[in-house]
Amino acid sequence: WNFLPRFDMSHHWTQRNMLSFCTGLPEKLRVSDMMCWIQDFRDYVVDSGGRFPVPFPELFDSLVGKFAQVGLTGIQSSKDFLWLRGNEVKASYMMATIDVSKYGSTSSAMEHKANWDEYLNTWNLESQSLARGAWHTASLWVRADAQSQLISSTISTLVIVLVLAFVGMVAFTKDFGLSLYVVLATIAVIAGLMFFIIVVMQWAIGAIEVIALIVFIGYAVTYSLHIAHCYGSAEALEQEDRDAQPAQSAQRPKEGDATSAGREAEFEAAGTESSRSREKSLDAARAREIRCRRTEFAFSSIGSAALGSAVTTMGCAVFLLFCTLTIFKKLGAVVMTVTIMSIFVALGPLPAVLLSVGPLQPGRRLMPRLTVIRRFLDELSSGAYFGTSDSDEHSQEEGDGRDAEMPSTPAGSHGGSAHGDTVFVAR
Repeated sequence: WNFLPRFDMSHHWTQRNMLSFCTGLPEKLRVSDMMCWIQDFRDYVVDSGGRFPVPFPELFDSLVGKFAQVGLTGIQSSKDFLWLRGNEVKASYMMATIDVSKYGSTSSAMEHKANWDEYLNTWNLESQSLARGAWHTASLWVRADAQSQLISSTISTLVIVLVLAFVGMVAFTKDFGLSLYVVLATIAVIAGLMFFIIVVMQWAIGAIEVIALIVFIGYAVTYSLHIAHCYGSAEALEQEDRDAQPAQSAQRPKEGDATSAGREAEFEAAGTESSRSREKSLDAARAREIRCRRTEFAFSSIGSAALGSAVTTMGCAVFLLFCTLTIFKKLGAVVMTVTIMSIFVALGPLPAVLLSVGPLQPGRRLMPRLTVIRRFLDELSSGAYFGTSDSDEHSQEEGDGRDAEMPSTPAGSHGGSAHGDTVFVAR
């Protein structure tokens, strides 16, 4: 930092402007006490028989040097409010005590900061050019601005975390529908946690509250993810699939049957149909049975373990509620709340949704696409030809045979068809 080169405290208009800054404070700034050295300097000059503002720069510097040694502003030495180089005032500051709680809400603090911004901007515009350049600061402004930026970035952070959670859940469940249900369950838990923090406990949104919302998303996801993963597990209908295999083999066409070729073609066409078409072919009773079996398997395999995990988590967090430090009390309350809400949503609303509209064949919509991508990558790594047909490759082989009878060509030239080179992927 450096001093403003144009600032000149010895100028009489600068002295007037500085004094008016302290005496013209509006009520909306809510100043309860003002430590203004220029007022004390004026009283010092007048009591010494002088004139204020001091008209001559040399006289002003001399008086300020003496005042800095003996003067008091409030209970502090007036010299503490001045930046002196010799007896020349290069900069100064005033300190105001305002009737605003430093623990108040961010919105009220930012509103009060805007009032000071308005007052300083007006004062700088109306002051003499040698006095301009004033600015204000306060620990309340720093905290409020940090919280404002923290709150504004919380929404974007939550969106990013939820998107990443959705991607991770797709990787585990291999089904977009199940992943979407888990994300919606997570959003419900986060909304409930925000209601608890803002409405029930009436905490001001600060760093602890925002961090709790973001960090404890993992708790909100865990139980619902386990239920959804077990619902989509292949083991859920494993016994039923074994029982259905003999009936399916009895319905397959025999070799030599007159209609076997046509039925095989129908089976191949059915294999390429989407999972939505296969689900529509199931009647409503069959669909309810499948969803019920999958949900029952999820409860029997992971429900008791999830409930036990929630109980142990709450048992560990309950001791934080009796701590002396506020941060530990808040963290304990948040852990208790998010755990209760998460296990409730995972064992209540989520299974109800799965029973009603859960996917009948989880992963069937995504796995064929992954298979196609895997085959494409395998073909690419094995050096398969692209942009050519079988006839082109056959003609290329014939051209290679003819090239053996033709004179050798220079490097870089191509013999064969006149329509151009065949593009292929190098092996």
